[in-house]
Amino acid sequence: MFERKDYLLTMITQMTEAIATRILKLRKEKKHAEALAELGELYGRMQLPPSKLLGSVPEEDALRMMMTGASLSGEKLLAAGKLLREEADIYEEMSGEREAYQRRVNALYFYLTAAELGAESDDVSLHAEIAYLNHRLKAYRQPATVLYKLMEYCTAAGSYDEAENLLYELKGRESSGDGELPEWGLAFYRRLLACSDEKLQAGKLPRDEVESGLREWQAAWPRLSAGGTAAAAEGAESAG
Repeated sequence: MFERKDYLLTMITQMTEAIATRILKLRKEKKHAEALAELGELYGRMQLPPSKLLGSVPEEDALRMMMTGASLSGEKLLAAGKLLREEADIYEEMSGEREAYQRRVNALYFYLTAAELGAESDDVSLHAEIAYLNHRLKAYRQPATVLYKLMEYCTAAGSYDEAENLLYELKGRESSGDGELPEWGLAFYRRLLACSDEKLQAGKLPRDEVESGLREWQAAWPRLSAGGTAAAAEGAESAG
């Protein structure tokens, strides 16, 4: 298993070198079709699903394509995320906004999943990539599945104010009125209440704001005060 991981990391190094040299040169020369063809070859070398599939389907379907049986390789997710991100930039240069958007969404979803798996590579700056893609997608309505993962990521990183903003973005959507969001939000606030004052201050969400946020959240869904504490505790544990 460790040999397989080392092999993938070596392949990622070679892949990023190709992106930084040959593909960048082609982009500067406005040879977009050739650059995309080069990236397509890299998909094959990394033994990834074809770009036309991985970059065109919704993020959850794309993630399922990355599975081997019931398992996911964090390193392969890093590689696929990097390739999708590079393709998105090229499609944007070609005025292919739709193609660029879906590839950025899928790349961000892959990176967030890779972060959950603890994947690391010296050649892919995971946190910088996530920040870049999130910034580029700010002008768009991101899928709720991505926002949930992004909220988990921000919480784990200690960016509590950003996580709360994402929580309320989900709340503001009609499609988020499912049975999970109320308990999810309750679990979020209860988890923060267990943090030290210093940690909350560093996360830009002081304890008094957490407490008021919890009250407002419970007021929005009265059933949370009557019950659901067990579900909240379970959700907090899984979110952590």
